[in-house]
Amino acid sequence: MRKYILASCTLGTWFDQAMEDAIRANKFRQLELSAGLLYYEENKERSDETIRRIQNMVKDGALVIGSVHIPFGTPFDPSAIDENDRLRNCENIRMIVRKCVDAGLGAPHYTLHGGMEPTLDADRPHRLAQSHKSLAELAPFFAELGACVNVELLPRSCCGNTVEELQIITDGQPENVGVCLDVNHVMNRAAHLPEYIRALAPRIKSFHLSDYDNVDEQHWYIPHAGVIDWHAVMPAIREIDHDVNMIFVLICFFILCRQLQHPGCRPFLHRRSKDGYGFLR
Repeated sequence: MRKYILASCTLGTWFDQAMEDAIRANKFRQLELSAGLLYYEENKERSDETIRRIQNMVKDGALVIGSVHIPFGTPFDPSAIDENDRLRNCENIRMIVRKCVDAGLGAPHYTLHGGMEPTLDADRPHRLAQSHKSLAELAPFFAELGACVNVELLPRSCCGNTVEELQIITDGQPENVGVCLDVNHVMNRAAHLPEYIRALAPRIKSFHLSDYDNVDEQHWYIPHAGVIDWHAVMPAIREIDHDVNMIFVLICFFILCRQLQHPGCRPFLHRRSKDGYGFLR
């Protein structure tokens, strides 16, 4: 079964009453929560308000947290070269997940970046080994929560930016270590997406879905805003013989709208999300 989920970053960093009303009226009932809301201290008052609104929507059934995106960056880097840094970062990952669970915002799936950028070629083999070690250590923690941790396919020089690197990171791992394939992150290889999906299919538990220009990530809306051949991609996805999350991650246009406080931002978001859902279905 394919579960369709909307990433909270698509809706903006913070939710006010207007956004809550829009969410309650929207087609999507499942959310991928950006866990940075519970970690970063910047604009804490607005973050706390957003958390309260999400908690209330979860409590009354308007929302289900289908996935949580763990923050990325140095404090959460499982590929850290220094062993003490790696161990500390793994504990940071556990800490933020516990915060989500304690807030009533836990999920059956957690998306994790397997590394950072820039990653130097000379460091790449060691970083991949460190990421593999971290996932092996984190897997039992997520298993205790009845959850999967899904390593995201990343762009540019990031650790975990190819099928082969994700296979290295996930090789021999428990079944609750999966892959989140972000279709925007394959850079100039969009035409190869169907074969990448088939190669990683046994581990894929989530997709991050949006369109782009076959150059670098853009997170444009679906369909027809970019170059992805969805008529080739969707059959490969449908071949997967287990449940997968289909997570819409639309960002760049809405960053512009929020900056301009454009009144058409939310209606446009809902129309495009609904259009994308209908098209991919």
